[in-house]
Formats: sequence, C-alpha cells, structure tokens
Amino acid sequence: MKLDQQEREAVLRALSALPQDHPARIAFDRGADPIALMHLLEGDETVENLKEIWLAAYHRLLQRQGSYFER
Repeated sequence: MKLDQQEREAVLRALSALPQDHPARIAFDRGADPIALMHLLEGDETVENLKEIWLAAYHRLLQRQGSYFER
C-alpha cells in the first residue's frame, strides 16, 4: 500500500529511535511497507506503532474507496 506524506512521516518518527543502519530503516528507505518491517524488529513499541500507522492508513484507503463507490 502506498503511504501518503503524513503516513510516511509517522513511520519515519516511529523508526527514528533505531540506528541509521538498522535493517528496518534501510528497508523502509527502499520502499518496504510498514507491515513488512515488523519481522525486522523486536517485539517492542516500534512494532506496535508501525501496526497502528498501517491500520490507520488502510482505514483511510477504505474510506476513500467507499466514497468512490458511493458516487
């Protein structure tokens, strides 16, 4: 799923606690989806944050599609 600018910034904030050379940061810079990053992280707060960001983005996507289909 393609993230908008706000969602991308949220992921970058979530990843900011990680070192620059962390595999999750590198993967995101190369276009990985937040869900794909979870397997690169330990079961900590960052994983929960990424999950929430992805779920919010998906919810907005469904809302936009719903608006399109209601026309």
